[in-house]
Amino acid sequence: MNNDQTILSVSQLNNQAKFLLEKKFSHVWVEGEIISLHQYRSGHIYFTLKDSTGEISSVLFSHDAQKLPYIPENGQKVTLFGSVSLYSPRGQFQFKVKNIHLSGRGDLWEAYERLKRKLESEGLFDASQKKKIPSYPQKIGVVTSVDGSVIRDIIHVMNRRSPHIHIMLRASMVQGETAVESLIAGIEDINSQSSKVDAIIIGRGGGSMEDLWCFNDERLVRAVANSNIPIISAVGHETDFTLIDFAADMRAPTPSAAAEFLSPVRDDLFQFLDEQEERVLGLIQSYILKKYQFIGMAVISYGFHKPELFFSQQKEKFNNFTTALVNSAQSSVGKFKQKLEIELQKLNILNPMGVLNRGYALVYDDSGTAIQENSPLNKGDSINICFSNRIANTTVNKVKKK
Repeated sequence: MNNDQTILSVSQLNNQAKFLLEKKFSHVWVEGEIISLHQYRSGHIYFTLKDSTGEISSVLFSHDAQKLPYIPENGQKVTLFGSVSLYSPRGQFQFKVKNIHLSGRGDLWEAYERLKRKLESEGLFDASQKKKIPSYPQKIGVVTSVDGSVIRDIIHVMNRRSPHIHIMLRASMVQGETAVESLIAGIEDINSQSSKVDAIIIGRGGGSMEDLWCFNDERLVRAVANSNIPIISAVGHETDFTLIDFAADMRAPTPSAAAEFLSPVRDDLFQFLDEQEERVLGLIQSYILKKYQFIGMAVISYGFHKPELFFSQQKEKFNNFTTALVNSAQSSVGKFKQKLEIELQKLNILNPMGVLNRGYALVYDDSGTAIQENSPLNKGDSINICFSNRIANTTVNKVKKK
């Protein structure tokens, strides 16, 4: 044996194998037949997935099992989504299941995996391509259906946490033949706006793989990756993965979670300022203490036994200076907090939801375009009236100039 060769312990070998497996196979679809299934009191489900020539130990943990519409059974042929791991204490290779579908949709899985591999090889999903999500956005864009619960959930979260953030809605189809073109148009429209948008949320509720299939379209995936504005993908449930999740700059498990990430609580900002004020005052006090100690040492030194009057005058000047410095620091912090409060009040005034809450409404046509004073409006046109808590669809019966 070569003396320079590294000798690993069993635990080290298992841990290194675990790291490599989880890195390489973090998002995997695998098909097979369930055998030897057993569900424990904890809710965890252990079983073996096999095909004609091989098998693998699999586990479905209780928190993932609770999200599924059904519990798998022995003998079922299924398609599983999850990750490959290794149980280090026993060196046991296993498949950790996140989602289960009954087989019969093999063509969809194959198309999904084929396109994923293609785009991944082009570097479309590389972490180095991701844009930074802003910590304190002032304006966000939302591409989703105007009729679904997604936009209501996002507005609710934003109003509760950061009512000063402005929301730009681009209504889009999120299912069906025209959904891809509609979603791409929404992304391009927000990117083309002259008023800066800090981030975009693309969202819809859960559904089957067929329902979410438009979010696996290559054209949409490339549009997401090419957006100049950071995009958060919030499509489906937590266990649903679409290809735009990998191309987006961030994936959120739900639209509400995306809204929470973009909306820091206003009270937290005030707390941050208070902490910074305490920190600055602490540094000033520490500086003053060091100077006092320096003066004290100088006073008792041999060279300063006689000029007591000089030092008395200098100490008085220094005391006046330190008092003025502390007062100035407190005044600056107070002015900054007051300015922040004024700016927040201005933002609240400009928040369109504030206007809606006072009894006003926004009017959009079926394409999601706001109807303004000079917009064409004719009898028979279908319009949507957006109140603060609901949206009404109606038809124009008569147009009369005011």
